[in-house]
Amino acid sequence: METIEELLPSVTLPLTKSYTFSSPVPVLLVENKVDTVNEPCVLGVDEAGRGPCLELKELGFD
Repeated sequence: METIEELLPSVTLPLTKSYTFSSPVPVLLVENKVDTVNEPCVLGVDEAGRGPCLELKELGFD
């Protein structure tokens, strides 16, 4: 059985590039049926701006 850490996307290399992780839009939302309450969903956007708190070496810069 996989651990939760093995299932979650992760970046293990120096952060010298941008990465995007996403999942498909639920079918019930895509259908958007008239006069029907759509299935609720959550949109998560990580805009924490962690860059300044990390050392440049940790970000992959020498």
